[in-house]
Amino acid sequence: MTTENFQIRQLADELQPPETGKNSIVLSDDDNTKVVLFAFAADDGVAEHVAPMPAIIQIIKGEASLTVGEETIVGKPGTWIQMAANTPHSIKPQTPVVMSLMLLKQHSKLVEKKVYDHNTKAGNHGDIVKHVALTAAIRCALESFNGEVFRYADTFAGYAWNPLNDDKGLEWKQGIGELIKRRERFGENPDIKHWANSYLIDDELAGTQYPGSSVLVRDILKARGVGFTLSLWDTGDDPVASLKVEFEDDATIYQRPARPDEDAVLNADVLFIDPPGLKTKGKREYPSWQEIKAFLPSKDSPRLFMMWLPIKAVTMRDNIPLKPPGEDSLSDTVRNELTELGFTVLKVRYLPSGRTIGCQIIHNFTGDAARQISDAVSTAIEIAGWQDKLPTGMSAISAYGKSAASVPEI
Repeated sequence: MTTENFQIRQLADELQPPETGKNSIVLSDDDNTKVVLFAFAADDGVAEHVAPMPAIIQIIKGEASLTVGEETIVGKPGTWIQMAANTPHSIKPQTPVVMSLMLLKQHSKLVEKKVYDHNTKAGNHGDIVKHVALTAAIRCALESFNGEVFRYADTFAGYAWNPLNDDKGLEWKQGIGELIKRRERFGENPDIKHWANSYLIDDELAGTQYPGSSVLVRDILKARGVGFTLSLWDTGDDPVASLKVEFEDDATIYQRPARPDEDAVLNADVLFIDPPGLKTKGKREYPSWQEIKAFLPSKDSPRLFMMWLPIKAVTMRDNIPLKPPGEDSLSDTVRNELTELGFTVLKVRYLPSGRTIGCQIIHNFTGDAARQISDAVSTAIEIAGWQDKLPTGMSAISAYGKSAASVPEI
């Protein structure tokens, strides 16, 4: 029964499975939701894919092997699955199956409004730390590399290039915009010199573009004449379009979340993880720490790894005001866990106050390579003058874990 205000349907009788292939009908499609009824023949189904919006699957009739993320179950009448946007999933019927799919459009629109856009952050304090550390890491990795094809994986690739426009936010002005005023000191460190001479050429940066991490790595590899493969992941339409235009055949680009068990992740010579942040009550669209932790290499893994994480400010702890603000408890928890796992953590404090007051660089490089990464970050901090802007007794850089002793004093 269907009226202007409601529908009543018996889904088990609405659509019968064909002998081969599949059939489908749209039950409802409006501004908020789209509901589709599928009927699959046994041994048909749908290969792994993602939906660009949250979805709900319900098995009405029959049995099927359902894989959602890393979990595989046998779905039968009454099985109900809720999925976030861009969650990989597949359906393989074991018998003829009838299944409903609900796509939550309105929720997707609300989430899209909150999707992180690095165009507004590019060239800020965090990018300075991230990119001088990554430049040093790739250079050091290449010095010990003896293979034919260097494999790089970036699980949060973002845009290939970011415009430095006044109407896109002004964080770059306080980051690379201030740093170029001290360009006479760039030669104090080879990695800073390479990075700055490649991307901070103009004295007036407004109207130019600043690269994403994947472009930076690609350019280093090309300059060294090294064969390479890049594997890049992002979920946003605009960043993925930017990557495809820039890289063409130079990279494999995935418009979905990366998975820790993928060959391109497991076999990377350098794995770079650069999420916009970690999931909290206020940022539910960000990946959780448990999801990120699944990508970490084991202690005996030959895979080199680097990760960047922001440090958020808190102004109150145990009902006591903090002046200046302190770091959020999640950053502290993650750092402690990572050092216990044997990683090196460089904690950088670049602002005395604000929403994001610093960042952390995490890696598993050792020996002289670890020292050179620390030296690049420390020198960038010294050139930028961040230590002078912090309260007395507060350090702009602190090191924890395996190679903590490699950090020079500022």
